[in-house]
Amino acid sequence: MKNVIVIGQDFDDVATRMMGGSWAVFRCGSLDAFTGVINDLPNAGVERLDILDHGGRGYINIGQDLLFWSDGDPATPLKNAAVAQAMCPKLTSAAQVRMLGCETGGRLFGEQVGRYLVLKLAGLLNPAEDLGSNRIVFATITPVLARDFTNNGLDRQKELTMLYSSYTAIDYDCPSRDLRFQNVVDHRVVDKALLG
Repeated sequence: MKNVIVIGQDFDDVATRMMGGSWAVFRCGSLDAFTGVINDLPNAGVERLDILDHGGRGYINIGQDLLFWSDGDPATPLKNAAVAQAMCPKLTSAAQVRMLGCETGGRLFGEQVGRYLVLKLAGLLNPAEDLGSNRIVFATITPVLARDFTNNGLDRQKELTMLYSSYTAIDYDCPSRDLRFQNVVDHRVVDKALLG
């Protein structure tokens, strides 16, 4: 079970589209249901865990419950840290966890709530005693729509313009969507010039 997506109750069309593909698809309407799904996953078997539900600057829901939340203060613990710690043994050492709710990483350049959401979750998923872990957390810097998904998950072009990683958060503030899109356009122009 390499690729797992947990989908909230309001995203029926995405769940239907992804059923039967290469992803294990789970539907959850509460924090308890999410915890049950996590507990049932095989140890060290998940390479990518996507969580798709409603979110906002610095938080993501699962159903009617708040799943993870950061207030932007580095000293405040991540809400539901125990759930993140329960995820650790289920992930491979280089797994990706992607919080695919609207603007979970923030939407404005330099917005700290999104930055600390990904940093705190990455810190919990890469504990000091697990020296070999290199797990990356992603959050979004744009709204997430059902049409952003194919039967194989989040569309690749959307990944390039809407995801913000815990690696980026270490050294930089969250880039705006416009800046990220411009960087993608600039790289394509350069690639085209180099490749002919």
